[in-house]
Formats: sequence, C-alpha cells, structure tokens
Amino acid sequence: ALTGLVGPEQLAVSGDAACANQTVQLDPQHQPAQQTVTAKNIAIADGNNGGLASNYTLDNNSASTNAKITPKDLTVAITATDKTYDGKLDANVSYSLTGLVGPEQLAVSGDATFANQNVQLDPQHQPAQQTVTAKNIAIADGNNGGLASNYTLDNNSASTNAKITPKDLTVAIGAAAKTYDGSLGANVSYSLDGLVGPEQLAVSGNATFASQNVQHDAQGNVLKQSVTAKNIVIADGANGGLASNYTLNNTSASASAAITPAKLTYVANDAIGVLGGTLPLLSGSVDGFVAGETLAGATTGTAAWSTTAGNATQPGRYPVAGSGLSASNYVFVQDAGNATALTLTPLTPNVDQATKSVATDLDQAPQPQTWPFVHIPGPVFDVVAVMPLGSTDQDASFASVPLDAMTPEAIAALLAARDAYKDRLFADAIAELQRNPALADTPACADLRQAQTGECLLTEQLKGEARAEYFARLTEQVPVGAGPQAAAATLGSATAATGTAAAAAPQAADAFSDYRVKHAALPQIERKVAVLIGVDSFDDTRIPALDNAVNDAQAMARLFTSELGYETKVLKNATKKEVIATLNALVGEVGPKDSVIVYYAGHGDLVPATGLGYWQLADANADQPETWLSNSDIGKLMAQFGATQVALISDSCYSGALVSDRKIRASGPNADASLLLSRKAVVVMSSGGNEPVFDSSAGGHSPFASSLMAALKKMPDWQAGGNVFESVQQAVSKQLPQHPQYGASIAAGHQDGADYLFEQRQLDGVN
Repeated sequence: ALTGLVGPEQLAVSGDAACANQTVQLDPQHQPAQQTVTAKNIAIADGNNGGLASNYTLDNNSASTNAKITPKDLTVAITATDKTYDGKLDANVSYSLTGLVGPEQLAVSGDATFANQNVQLDPQHQPAQQTVTAKNIAIADGNNGGLASNYTLDNNSASTNAKITPKDLTVAIGAAAKTYDGSLGANVSYSLDGLVGPEQLAVSGNATFASQNVQHDAQGNVLKQSVTAKNIVIADGANGGLASNYTLNNTSASASAAITPAKLTYVANDAIGVLGGTLPLLSGSVDGFVAGETLAGATTGTAAWSTTAGNATQPGRYPVAGSGLSASNYVFVQDAGNATALTLTPLTPNVDQATKSVATDLDQAPQPQTWPFVHIPGPVFDVVAVMPLGSTDQDASFASVPLDAMTPEAIAALLAARDAYKDRLFADAIAELQRNPALADTPACADLRQAQTGECLLTEQLKGEARAEYFARLTEQVPVGAGPQAAAATLGSATAATGTAAAAAPQAADAFSDYRVKHAALPQIERKVAVLIGVDSFDDTRIPALDNAVNDAQAMARLFTSELGYETKVLKNATKKEVIATLNALVGEVGPKDSVIVYYAGHGDLVPATGLGYWQLADANADQPETWLSNSDIGKLMAQFGATQVALISDSCYSGALVSDRKIRASGPNADASLLLSRKAVVVMSSGGNEPVFDSSAGGHSPFASSLMAALKKMPDWQAGGNVFESVQQAVSKQLPQHPQYGASIAAGHQDGADYLFEQRQLDGVN
C-alpha cells in the first residue's frame, strides 16, 4: 500500500516478501500463530490513472507485517496384507499420504484390525476377503524435512480388504490295544500340533488295523501291528476352536498296537455217573465266539472232555475240563462251573442194577402199571438204556414216572442211562453232522408257493410279498362285522394247502382265530400270536415216545389264550415241513407292534464238536440228520418275524444251545414297559442247558412246563421275561439237576436293553 499518491493516480509496487519462518508456527494452544512477514527491495513503476513512477520517490524500500502459515490438508489411504489365522484381530497395513509438499515424508500410525478374527469363507469354501479398518490414524515428523505440524489429515480412518488364511496343523495318532473282535476297527486318539492358544478341535477318521487277526511271533507272543487312520477330518471343538480356521497338513497317520486274543470258554455239560462204573460220556460247548464265528470256522482240532474222577473213591462232584482245540485269535479258559460238572453217585454202574434200584424207588410209590423197561419223564430228550438198541419187540418210550417219589440218586442214574442211549442211537447222525454241520439246514425259498410247502425258508426278500398276500386274504375271507370265530386261520389254510404237511385244515381249536381285545395291560402291543409245537410220537419208533409233549403244548396254549390273550395254534406231532410251513406263514402275518411266541416240547440233541443243536420232529429219522430241524434254521425263522416282541421257548434236551448269546437279567422294580417295548426283543428260554431234561412231574407236565405255567399264572399285569425266567429257573432247579437258560438272540435282531414282556390280556369270547 502507498501513502501520498496524487488524486486518483496509482503506481505498481513490487518487492521481495518472505515470512520469518517457512514452517507453521504454533501458539501455546497448538494453533497456527502469527509471524513476521518482511518485504525488501520495494520498487515502484508506472501505474493507472496517469500515475508515473518518475513523479514519485519512496521513503522506504522495505516494510514488515504479521501473518500465519496454516497446515496443509492430507488424505490418508491404507493397503493390508493377508495373514495366517492367529486368533487375533490385528492387521498388518501400509499407509499412503496424498498432498505432501515436494519430497517431504511423514510417519503415519494407527490401529488396524480385521472385521473378524476368524477365516471367512466364500461360497466355494475358500478364504474370502474381509474388511480391514485402520482407526486413530496419526502423522509424525518424517524424512526430507517433513514436519507433522505443517500438515493436517482430512481423515483419521481408512479401510481396505484382506484375507485371513487357515493355519496348518499336523495330526498324529496313538492307538490302543484291543481284544480280538473279528473286525479291523481300531480305537485311536488324535493329537494336533499347531493349534492357537487353548483352542481345541474334534478329530475323526477311519482307523483300522492292518489285519483283523491276532499277530504272533515264532514263539507265539502277541505282536503289535500297524494301525492307520485315514480320511482324517477336523470339526469345531472346545475353547473357541473352529475347523474353518485350520487346515490339515496330513489326512492320514499311523501308529502301532496289538490285537490280543479273545477268550473262549470250555463249558462242560453237567453229567451224572455212578461211582466205580464207566464214566458217562462227557460233553460241553465252547462259548465266546465273536463276529458270528463258529467252532468249525474259527478253531482247529477236536473238542475233548476229560475228568480226573476216573479213580474216584468217594461220591461227589468232580471237574470236567475241555481241551483239544486251538485258535490263533482266541485263548481257552475253563468255565467256573466245570469244577463241579460231573456228579458221581454211590449207585452201582450196572444198568440192570441201576434199574433195580430205580424199581425199588418205584415200588415204594403208587404205580399205575408194570414197566416193561425203565420209564423216565422227559419231554425234551430222554431215552432209557434198559432196552437194547435195535430191539424190535416194542417201541421205545418214555412213560411218566412219579418224580416226587424218586431219590436224587435214582433220577441221576436214569438221566445217565438215557444220555447213554441217546449217544448210541444218534451216534452215526451226530458223526455226519460233525463232518457237515449244514447237513440239516433248509434252503431258501424261491417264491411264496414254495414257502407253503415247508421245504424251504422264507427270505427277507419274500417277506414283503407275504405280508401283502396276507392282507389280501383277510380282505377276501373276513366279512365286515363277522364274529370272533368267523375269521378262518390263515396259517391253518396255508398249511393245509401244501398237500404234504397236512391233509386237511387244522381244527378250530388248533388254528388262529381273530378275537377282539377286551382288556390289555399293555395296549401298545396290538396282537399276540403263539405257535405251540408238541411232539411225543415218532415215525421212527427207535426214537422214544414221550408222554407229555403234546399235552404240555395244549395246556400252554389254553393258558396263553385264556389269561395272556394270545391267538394260538397247536401243532401236534408235527413234521419238519409242517413246522417250517407254519412259521413261514406266520412271518407274513405279524407286524412291528405284534408279539410272537414259538413254544416247542419234544426231543432235542446236540453235536458237541460244533455246539449246534437240533429238534427231532415227528418225521425225524435217527440215522438221517437231514430230517432234523437245526438251530440254524430256527434262528433264521425267528429273525424274519417283523414283530418287536419275539420269544422262543424250547422244552427239549440240549436246548441250551439255542441260548448262545448274552444272558438277560431280571428287570428292576421300576422297569419301564414303554422303554422296553421301544427296542426289538428276540429272546430264547430253554428248559435246560446242553443237557438232557425231564418230561413229566406233578400234574402230568414237564417240570419246566409246570413251573412256567405257575409263574405266568401268578404274575402281575405284566412282567419282563427275565423276571418270569428267574421264577422258573428257581422252581426247576429245586426239583432236578436241570439248568434252564434265558438269553438274547443277537443274530435274530435283539437290541440291547430290550426284553420280552409277558402280559395279562383278555379277549372277547374267551373264558
């Protein structure tokens, strides 16, 4: 500004003006402060409105004032780098500034974090970008004269994108030894190297041994073998461990462990002999096979049974030991009961003397007739040794005797005699079955028509067709509103249609009838069906006739119908084909909410070397084992029943072979019927172990049958089979050296925790 110009004249003024300092000066409040600005070498030049520089002169050629230098605005941006998962939000970023003067540089800092500390996945399950934000961005003095006070930031936060990638883990396994179970499966523990902090993950895989068999060295010692876990995967675990934050370096790992032999138990059958005489034939079974293995397939050698009682001088109980077998996957032990399995009585070993001793007991009791030979009660296997084998003077028979009037010694002698007779009678057939255990097995059916003949077993594939045909027959045969007796027995019709097993339809009393339920303690069970088989006479008259098998089946049927509400069918002196045809037809009739019982009273036998048992039905031939019904076939038929409740009750000699799976114990007082019924129960109750059993006692029934009927009559509204069996077992054991059995049939579909339920039920029209 010029002072002293004339009128409106103006001059041009120039000079060199500069601040005292080129940087921003700050006051105590850190705000831009005034500083001196000096203009030097001030000069004037011609201007406007006639102003001529020559007309003027300057009093001063310099001048000063005050002014501020304010900070320059900068814009900050960030870039972020990907990182490996570390469980933290922290991000690694670099900053860039827009607006710096010349080469000046500033230091920049801030708090940079990912939006989420975890790996984020895209739709293809690959690591995805996520937002990275830097907050609280600040600048500081830098290089090349860069002073933070000369600048200000337009933004103190900035964002970008980056990935958190999964962290690599290494998995290792430790393997545990296991007892042989026939499978390759291994129990392993997994460990992970590389987890962040306390995080844990779940790990799974398919772990197997190199071989399912026990490995041995040359000295027979058990060796470890390789265990490999494949297809290892991780899943979310504890303490915040997420599988998506990690990846496995390896999906397989190896360790080593041993498979140790399982135990096979020699279980000797109870035997009774006479002190000083020829010892009875010793027999037994081998229990403990796993994975469906059998004696024939899993062992080598021949089972042998021996005793140290050969030189015994005192009556009493003596050990029976099993031996002769070997198996690479098993070790053999003796059952605790083997220590007392053989009972020696003080009777003389001579059969005639034994007979006289028994006759003495019989003479002391009321006798309805004179016995032509020794008669022993026995609906389940029984035969007398007094009649020479092969005699044709009369048919073999086991007539009733008053057991209550006989001494234990007499009973023991008779059992020993019958057992010896059985051994001789069936010796050839047993030898054949030992060579070929499948000789008596029945083939599978090709169609339903063939199933009706009883010459084959209904298959799982045909079961659906059988059910459909059954419902079709019901629709055609039973008019709406028909009375209780109007529904013709479908099983009876099926049996009669064969033309081989039966010439005519069964009598009404023997066939299933359609009754309405009047009262049920367990209404969850919709229908109850029982097939009762009694066989006491045989086409082959060498097989001793029984006095009470049919009578027992009929009496049991009356009880089942009148008090337990079963629809019943009695097969009297049935052939093998009749039994199979009936059970084939029953498979088609029963559904998942039904309850089924198959009851058998008659002869039975056992092949000691294989542990397999057989029923001898009315057409059985002592020399032709293919005419016998095998336990294998019985088990297959039981497995086909679609009912949730299935029970097989066998009152026969050596029926203990049917109870080969785990035993079922009595239920507690707070047993839940609904829970028990929610699982499939397939159970077997036998009148004895692998031993001969008796056919008659008080009331004209076998000890087992009379004890079972007594237990069922006095039970409450319902009772688990294990509890009913407990009562039966105690009652039978008090009378006889007989050992009833009760257990599950795993192969037929029994589920853990289940049991068969006996229930009080009344049907309309049944007294």
